[in-house]
Amino acid sequence: MTSMLDRPVKARALPALGRRRRVTDNMAAVLVTLSMAIALTPLAWVLCSVLVNGLRTVLSSTWWTHSQAGMTSLKAGGGAYHAIVGTVLQGVVCAAISIPIGVLVAIYLVEYGGASALRRVVSFMVDILTGVPSIVAALFIYALWVAVLGFPAPNLRCHWRWCC
Repeated sequence: MTSMLDRPVKARALPALGRRRRVTDNMAAVLVTLSMAIALTPLAWVLCSVLVNGLRTVLSSTWWTHSQAGMTSLKAGGGAYHAIVGTVLQGVVCAAISIPIGVLVAIYLVEYGGASALRRVVSFMVDILTGVPSIVAALFIYALWVAVLGFPAPNLRCHWRWCC
């Protein structure tokens, strides 16, 4: 004896799509594809321009080993040496500051926090810091600093005669 589950399905599970629905679906697919192509065209143009004009420079060894010292907008040359060294130094300094703080906070939360109010506050702040992108947090702190606390906004104009 066969059960109901062993029999093949004879009827279609979903009703057939009508002609109007198929045409509308195809038109939507064409419009979405066309919109994507229009949106990606400037990106492809910039990427090709950068590759054509800058690939030879980036592949040369002088780009990676020479500094930007003495370079101006009128003088061609320079390299990425200072940017690479600065990035590495910033990473090392940030790690030296943040890793001990993170380890100490984790030890406090796991070993000593218990059910205290400080543990709840610290856990809440850790959740906030891990859930919010750093740029959003920085903009919030900047707005708080300038708008609420009344500190002056930084003047972003160049005051040094050698950088303008």
